[in-house]
Amino acid sequence: MVAAHDAAVIICHVQGKNVRDVGDFNFGSDPTIMLEEYFARQIEIATRNGVDKIFIDPGLGFITATWLTARCGCGIR
Repeated sequence: MVAAHDAAVIICHVQGKNVRDVGDFNFGSDPTIMLEEYFARQIEIATRNGVDKIFIDPGLGFITATWLTARCGCGIR
């Protein structure tokens, strides 16, 4: 439906099964690799289904989202 309407999708990440299940954040280790792998999988699914306007929200702030988007090499802005 997103691709059919030339719309955008926001791919979010939360620590928990859903946003209502999030408790205290676990910052015990660097989440960068896990987030990069998670978003790479989600971006691949979206692009495979014709979506080319993708925003990511790692739940850690805008700078992290910008860095992950640039690092994944997906060319999505």
